[in-house]
Amino acid sequence: MTTPSPRDAGLSCVYDLAIPVGAVEMAANALSAYGIRHGTSPDTIGGSRDVLAVHVVPPGGAVPPDDELKSSLAGLSARYPGVRFELALVVSRQGVPTRVWSRVAPGIARVETDFHVKETMPGGGLFGHDPRNLAAVFAGIRTRKGPSGAGGEDIQGLLGKSVSGGWHRKGNLHLWGGVRLLRFKVRKDAVREAPLHSSETPLKALRFGRTVWMLVRQRGALEVAQMSGKSQSNAFEHVKWALQRVFHPVALFFWALAVRRRKFSHFLLLGYNCEIAFRFLMANGFLDSSLFAWAGCWGPDIMVDALGRLGDISTGSLAFAGATDIFIDVDTGVMMHSRLKVDPASPTGTADAEAAKAELRSRVAHLREKFLRQLRDDEPTLAVVKISPSERLVGDEFARAIVDRLKEMGGRNFRLLVVCQKADAAFFPKEHPDYELRTVAAYNPDWRAATELSGDRLGWMKIWREFAPAQKIVQHKTYKFQKGRRAAG
Repeated sequence: MTTPSPRDAGLSCVYDLAIPVGAVEMAANALSAYGIRHGTSPDTIGGSRDVLAVHVVPPGGAVPPDDELKSSLAGLSARYPGVRFELALVVSRQGVPTRVWSRVAPGIARVETDFHVKETMPGGGLFGHDPRNLAAVFAGIRTRKGPSGAGGEDIQGLLGKSVSGGWHRKGNLHLWGGVRLLRFKVRKDAVREAPLHSSETPLKALRFGRTVWMLVRQRGALEVAQMSGKSQSNAFEHVKWALQRVFHPVALFFWALAVRRRKFSHFLLLGYNCEIAFRFLMANGFLDSSLFAWAGCWGPDIMVDALGRLGDISTGSLAFAGATDIFIDVDTGVMMHSRLKVDPASPTGTADAEAAKAELRSRVAHLREKFLRQLRDDEPTLAVVKISPSERLVGDEFARAIVDRLKEMGGRNFRLLVVCQKADAAFFPKEHPDYELRTVAAYNPDWRAATELSGDRLGWMKIWREFAPAQKIVQHKTYKFQKGRRAAG
């Protein structure tokens, strides 16, 4: 499948700013995910020359008629004279394969895609979209300045900070069970009551000047507004991590007495994102490079399809996918890190991007051959896939499809390990002879880079102790994320 680009639809593709309209929160999150500068401030819009309005229609929503879209464009032009506006209409057509751009009116481009909202991305994000289709909307669009959120703040700050009524949320630390310790910084003129999330029940609070410590009981998964952008550098998070490093080996020792250890020569890590590779590396001290180890495949259909089209990955069109060092293969929807960071706005951005693409194509070609060689030899091989909570209803079907696909590709002596969150294990059948099923208490949040400070560290270590490498590799390689003490995936 060849996906048309935004330029094919008549868009100029380079703007000073993008305006999220329609389903505003969904549009804003999608623009942020693709690194596109956006905002709604009249001053910001009025100070721009070229502006793209991105109108997202949510799944099941009504598609505005063309006359209404034309009127919207005309109204923007009248309100901001001297600013040139274009409009991209993004429409969800779940289950209907009508993925075609069409120019419907001057200045308006339309794409029909099958994106949906995943439960793992709170706040109405578009983390459930099929990148093969939505890439046509966003991956080819650039803004002349870096991404920003509403009011001009950096998007990471918006995702990680909750400020309400003068209460600034600075920390959210898991203690045990559903009990968490929150830390707030409070302004002198702040409201008296802490603006707690609806899923938080207060248990006890202590105040020291402008700092408030509060024990709460958390119901369900955390949302973005409950996280702190600084939590990964929070001293208490590091104390907790240090204690884990002391007690986890003891817990693992006694746990391992009752578990049969199984050893494998090859590990084929199939995503859906980088956390599996990160956890393997942290637990074992090395990682044998694999094709999908640091790749993102957002959806079971994308992984199954990519395995069946291994030779197509990275051979066609590559586009930026939300960061300056991540490219998406438009045909297959597989996202991979490049070894080079590229600034598309720099004078050498195009040349640098082509160099990064060339390096990525060469590396993928090598890893493709290695993947098939390891899958097909007689050495015991473990393929590992992580099931997203939003895919739990089809988790068993997906696992069996992966096994069938690997067999079709010549797999001989392999076993599939499926990892899900404990809460999702009930959606799998009690008997699953085609694959192994293991659980962790919680994943690292999808919207944050993986670190040892979040997610179920002990749960992952148990997995890699039970399904262990037959031989350790002495590895002196330093990954990019290790320099900054974080994983990129």
